[in-house]
Amino acid sequence: MKSLLFFICALAILASPVQAQSCAGADIWLSARYETRITVNEQTRTSHMQLWRKPNNVAHQFEATDITQAWQSARPGIIKPTRYFDAHQRAIEYQPGEWLHGQQDNNWSQHYQLISNELLQAMNLQTSTGKGCTEEQQLHLRADNTHYELTWIPALKLVKSLTITRGDHTYYWGLQQVNQNRQKINHFFATREQYQSTDYADIGDDHTDPFLTRMVHQGFLEAGASGFYQADGKPLSGEHQH
Repeated sequence: MKSLLFFICALAILASPVQAQSCAGADIWLSARYETRITVNEQTRTSHMQLWRKPNNVAHQFEATDITQAWQSARPGIIKPTRYFDAHQRAIEYQPGEWLHGQQDNNWSQHYQLISNELLQAMNLQTSTGKGCTEEQQLHLRADNTHYELTWIPALKLVKSLTITRGDHTYYWGLQQVNQNRQKINHFFATREQYQSTDYADIGDDHTDPFLTRMVHQGFLEAGASGFYQADGKPLSGEHQH
């Protein structure tokens, strides 16, 4: 198995009463706020991010950098990434299937769930509690010198908690709040769609835009479509999930 990406954010559901008969489609409209912690040699850094979802759209909002990475699913296997710089109200659009860093950005489950179907299938089920919409699964995996401990909520396709241990690094993610208000979610996406947008392919043709020049120098543009981030929203280098 190739190296599994150690960026996977944690989510949890604030369990409100759910109809026992059916929870089909409950995962589609959702926003969830997380606390993330990275501990290295007993030194801990804390940050926050938020997941936003609506039909055929998903976004990861990073508070520390005022960056939102979004994806739109035009059809199965075709994903259009957009990186929003919220503090500047600017956007960089990437074409579906565009190759960056030697790969195509086409893993919808990785973005939608913050954990890919491939990784879920590789994990081992330890215990399961609850039934139907309230079911929670405890899973774990040891691979590539990394230990994963996951609590998964199948009905909402959400991670409730996740601890990843790799050497002297420990990564932890946990949910603070969940909201399924459709008006609020629509407003989030609609606001960013109004940003001034630039196609990624056209960036090299414009040498007069101070914003684009600064983002290129800071390394925030070329990695924009990968979707692989540290807890503070900065892109990971050399870490890919398959």
